[in-house]
Parts: sequence; C-alpha cells; structure tokens
Amino acid sequence: MGVATTSGSAAGASAWWRVVRLRDGESAVGRLASFELHLHRLRSEWWVAHRSVAKTEAEPRIAAGAWRIGAGVDPPDAANAQAITRHLFDACPEEVLVRPGLADRDVIARPRSLLSIAARQRATVYAGTPVWVEVVAAGTRLLSVPVVRPTDTWFGPAPDAGELCYAVPTSARIGLDGTEARSDLAITETQIENHTDDPLELSFLRIPAPHLSLYAAPDGRLWTEAIRLEHEEAGEHAVQEIVSGRPSAAAGAERLGEARQPPPPRSAIRAFQRKALATFLGD
Repeated sequence: MGVATTSGSAAGASAWWRVVRLRDGESAVGRLASFELHLHRLRSEWWVAHRSVAKTEAEPRIAAGAWRIGAGVDPPDAANAQAITRHLFDACPEEVLVRPGLADRDVIARPRSLLSIAARQRATVYAGTPVWVEVVAAGTRLLSVPVVRPTDTWFGPAPDAGELCYAVPTSARIGLDGTEARSDLAITETQIENHTDDPLELSFLRIPAPHLSLYAAPDGRLWTEAIRLEHEEAGEHAVQEIVSGRPSAAAGAERLGEARQPPPPRSAIRAFQRKALATFLGD
C-alpha cells in the first residue's frame, strides 16, 4: 500500500482520524501527540496495540500527527506496547475506522489562573479536554482509550457525596485566534451567566463529556456542543443546559457521532467548586 503520511497542520489534524485499510500481513502505525497506535491485520484477526511515547522513543520516520501504512511497517512488538489485543473474526474486515471520542466521565477543567466573572455579567470561555482514540471494525469497537490519561478526581462537597470524574488543566481562553488546531483535544464553548450581585470566582469548570457529541471543523479542530451555565444564587450550583447543534464558533463543523449518553434535561447541578477537596488521585 505504500507509506501514507499526514502533517500536524490544520489539514493534518483532521486527517489523522481516518479509515485504515490493510491487506493480510500488513501493518500501520500512527502517532498523535505522545500517543502511538499500531495496527496489524491477518487473515482472520486484527491486532491493536498502543503506547505512550516520549519524543526520543517515537519511530523516527513518524512525525506527530502522521501515519505510516503498509510497506516497511513491522507488526506490533508485544514487548514495547502498553496494551496489545487480538480481535478474531470469521470474515475479517479489510479496514478499521480510527475515530475520536469523548471521556466516559465528567471532566473537571481547572483553569491555570483563577476566573472571576463580575456581578450581573456573562462570559464565554473555551475549555479543551483530551479526546479518546476509538478503533472500530465491522461495527465493533476494538479500542477506546484516551490520548493522554487524565487524573482521577472526586468531585463533591465531601468524600461520601459526589462522583468520580477526570481532572485536566485548561487555559480557559476567551478566544481561539492564533491558537493551533489540535486533533488530541476537544473544545467546549462554555457560556457562563452570573445573575447575582457578587463576583463569581471559579477554580473549576465541569464539562459533562459523556453527554456531548463531537464535531469536526474544516480547520481541523474538534468541538463539542456548547454548554450554558446560569448562576442565580450564592453557592456552587448553576442551571446547566447543553446547547444543541454545533457551536457558533465552529463554522462548517460536521457532527461525527452520538454522545455516550443522552443529554440531561435543563436542571440545577453542582457546576462550580471554589475550594478543592484533597481528592485528586494519582497526583
């Protein structure tokens, strides 16, 4: 099949997600940020392997955001893969779909600097969260893992009240001009309305990732639906609403698939948490 390469440019950002077609005995390897995915096809099975690599460890002929497919690519090395699985088929499909997905839990995005929204004001911020790599063959999901494994965190007012989430840092930008289009992050437009007479200080934002769908924009960015938060009284709760359809900033974006779970109804949730509990697991 020869060697296929795609750059990490805006065009390459969307091109990394692709259909990979292999003949019997052929292999493919792709790298996205520090994530390396290795595929191998035999007559009745697909091998799927992945690992996290440092720049010095990565295959020297594979740039970040690129693929090598077919000729010259060796099968996965079980000794170097963090995980390798063999998927057996009666009639083995010739191709797999490598697609992006979202987290299977809510994501607590921690701005690198404290956010404060003045009394009776509104703001829109853009939070990036890591995507999952999914490999699908003949309608069966063979793999679903994050590009970078987020930290586990407990989100709630007490150790016995709350839920297990992921925690990630975010720049919480108010605009995306001049920023690089990346295929390892999904951007969520978060509209926050402070209807109280006091400033709303935020050290955390809660992104309901399992209830969001993914959209791919022509510039290579990945987006989710926007979320709207209305803070109407003192405390850490807000009325949350998922805004259906692609966000206004993602002109021309196409929907890639359904959310893991149906969107919840517009309701009051614990959306903010000003004081962190000492519950970040694995830090």
